Amino acid sequence: LITIDSIKPARFVGADGVAFTYSFVKPDGLRRKGEARAALVGGKLYMMTFEAPALHYFDRDAANFRSLAETAKIGS
Repeated sequence: LITIDSIKPARFVGADGVAFTYSFVKPDGLRRKGEARAALVGGKLYMMTFEAPALHYFDRDAANFRSLAETAKIGS
């Protein structure tokens, strides 16, 4: 079961899209957090996601994901 924790408009790959956060618990009991950016461009869905254990790793590396997502481009 995945819970969407937040969703908001955001630019991604040069287009209007969404940014959202989510969380879930794996069968082994490990709680994970995730963040994603997505946009429809030319009828295709482009999405980038990051998820990690909520305990320490997500907060440690989320800023790196956000930096990559903000500069992501569609290749030619």
